[in-house]
Amino acid sequence: MNISSYRNVIFRGKMISTRAAILIIVFLFSAALTTMAADGPGRSARKALKKGIEAYEKADYATARKKLTEAIAEYSNYADAYYHFGQVELKENKVQQAVDDFNKATTLDPEHTDAQLALSRIYLIARKPEEALQRVETILKRQPDNLEATLVKGSALLAKNQAEAAIQLLDPIYVKGERDVNLILLLSGAYFKKGDAIKGRVILEFGIKKNPEAAVLHLQMANLLLRSGDVKGAQTSMETVVSLAPENADHAIALARLYEQTKDDAKADRLLAQAVEKNTRNPAARIAVANFYLEQKQTDRATDLLMKGITVGDPGATLRLALGELYIKTGKTQAAIDLLKKDLDGKSKANEKERNDLRNALAKIYLAIKDPASAQTYLDAVLAKDPVNLQALASRGVAFKIRGQTEAAIADFNAVLARQPDFWDGYVQIADCYVLLGQLPNAKAVLDKGLNIAPDNPKLRMAAYRVCLKDKNDAQAEAHLSHLVDKYPNAVDVQAELGDFYLSRKKENNAEAAYNEIIRKAPRAPLGYIKLARLYTRQKKTDLAIDQLRGGYRQSHENPILAAELIGALLAAERYDDALALCNARLKDHPDEALAHDLKGKAFAKMKKYKEAQQAFEKAAALDPQWPQASNDLAALFLLQEKKDAAIRQLEAALTQNPKNAVAYLTLGKLYEDKDAFGKAVAVYEKGVGQVPGFWTAANRLAFLMADRNDSKETLTKALKIASAAYRMKPGQGAIVDTLGWIYFKQGDTKQALSLYEKLIAAAPEDPLINYHMGAVLEKNGDIESARKRLKTATRGDTAFMGRERAEAMLKKLGSKS
Repeated sequence: MNISSYRNVIFRGKMISTRAAILIIVFLFSAALTTMAADGPGRSARKALKKGIEAYEKADYATARKKLTEAIAEYSNYADAYYHFGQVELKENKVQQAVDDFNKATTLDPEHTDAQLALSRIYLIARKPEEALQRVETILKRQPDNLEATLVKGSALLAKNQAEAAIQLLDPIYVKGERDVNLILLLSGAYFKKGDAIKGRVILEFGIKKNPEAAVLHLQMANLLLRSGDVKGAQTSMETVVSLAPENADHAIALARLYEQTKDDAKADRLLAQAVEKNTRNPAARIAVANFYLEQKQTDRATDLLMKGITVGDPGATLRLALGELYIKTGKTQAAIDLLKKDLDGKSKANEKERNDLRNALAKIYLAIKDPASAQTYLDAVLAKDPVNLQALASRGVAFKIRGQTEAAIADFNAVLARQPDFWDGYVQIADCYVLLGQLPNAKAVLDKGLNIAPDNPKLRMAAYRVCLKDKNDAQAEAHLSHLVDKYPNAVDVQAELGDFYLSRKKENNAEAAYNEIIRKAPRAPLGYIKLARLYTRQKKTDLAIDQLRGGYRQSHENPILAAELIGALLAAERYDDALALCNARLKDHPDEALAHDLKGKAFAKMKKYKEAQQAFEKAAALDPQWPQASNDLAALFLLQEKKDAAIRQLEAALTQNPKNAVAYLTLGKLYEDKDAFGKAVAVYEKGVGQVPGFWTAANRLAFLMADRNDSKETLTKALKIASAAYRMKPGQGAIVDTLGWIYFKQGDTKQALSLYEKLIAAAPEDPLINYHMGAVLEKNGDIESARKRLKTATRGDTAFMGRERAEAMLKKLGSKS
């Protein structure tokens, strides 16, 4: 495999870590064919093996599988055939089957070097360095000079954070004159990990001199230079990488990100245009470039790039699927549905596999907008043609789960796990189903099953942690987090979760220590400073919180997230002049930053300088029209001044600019409600539900208004459907339960309504709206005394709520007995 073909080495301007680079090289070792014993398989078996290998080398995996099966049928103990069968499984991403085949090969022939190496590489990728070491040690006992096995051992040692041991293993080989590219990469990485950057760089530079065409070494150098702040030097190294592998679009994108840092946009555009031209037959390259432009908020450019690819000739569905995903990301859900449906109308050139991909993609969209019934229609169509389509089975499991059919969901997830035991999300989904059923022991058991396979998997550990929290088993919950912190010491998000856990248990000293550890591990990241400052604020240590944020702001080279947090803290402390000074200092360095203008607007608003605040918010909104915060802040400023009509105009304009602005929908809808313009409010919420996936708050408000303002059977049926969808998004949420109860009441189903309101009243006995609604249900049921009691509670204070006048009128009608 060509080293230069490796992808995704730089992402969002950050190079891969040394550790990641080290793990990547396990794929780079070439495999030699094992010599067959003279007294082993017969001629026909050897012939079948040879044809299987030839087919594999031509990427004809179906033929390779067929011939290797014939070889094994002729000679059942054919270790080489099992080994090559494993190679085929890997190419088809069937990792567990490959492991089984390699294990079979090593069982038949424990000295099968290639199979042992293949297993060791898989174990490394699965983050099981101990198992990898066991495999390579069997090789090194017989072949102590086997370079590939030695390099895998070095990788495993580094994966175990044993940099010194890796150096002791690899350095003697280097001193003897070996200049293998992977040795250079590993050894330099080991020195970097040890903290000896000078030695690591010397080895890397010498390796580049000896292997000038080894792209992976130039990548490592670019990584080193970027970490040291030498962006121009990193660009030079990446330019070399691109020249060595001009067909690799990911390298070009990585370099474009570096050009972006030095404002060389024209260079980046030319580079990416060339990358697309050199990959006209590779849809993945065009998609990668489109995603880059999408990240830069150049939506039209990304869309045009994909559409042009479709026009010039993508006979399959790859670019259409990518364009559909782009539409979803930019809030054009219906456009995505229409695009993908068009390719299922029978006129598409897509083959059956691609048509199933389209169906799966459509199902994914419908699941995202919480329409499991439509999703299931497409998933059933896939499974009718391909009953073991794992993506369809997993998605159908999600659809069943959303619809409350947990047993069916569990069955589908188990069907996927039976064929793909490393489908980690399957364990998590099944556990969630058991939680919904109230079966916490079963949830723990299924997660333990996954953890037995992958004890260090973060997703499984975090799911187990959440189950333990629900089970009120704090000791086990803490143990899961501590395990992850020990295993992934640089995973600051886990460290933050541990701090939050301590804080929720009122162990503030432990929380403080955990947050300080984040700062120690990632001094330039904002997370630790923010967590610690919020803790100090909670403890009423305002000055200490501000000092912490100031230190982080300096340390992080004026990170924008910390800027917002710091200015917010200064404003909360009424240190308005300090906040304004910081805004002005930031604007001096970043005059076209929307965030800085927005923060300045907030400062002016706090100082009641509304004219200046409006100018700042308008400037921020003009600089980044699709950023919702500035528009929302401007609308809030109008509301602060009781300028409701101006706020409405601003919010309507904001939604034109960004139809996925959830806050704007809710604020605008509420403003219309306050003006008794309920038809307009319904239209706003309806549009919001269509534009923002999972927007349960708008869906609930829409359903409530529909039911509250209209008694027609058709409207109530539609409202119930919308409210039920909202409940599936947010099970147990009180506001949605209230809406469901109100709809049942309006439909005449007082028994169902009363059962819901009894639960709500138990949780919120003084809530005016719930008391009004329950009073109305009781009155309709004929329980006048109980109804009167609820209506009196609802109207006791002066709290405004929708229907207060009706509640007062009903109470007057019933008579207000003391």
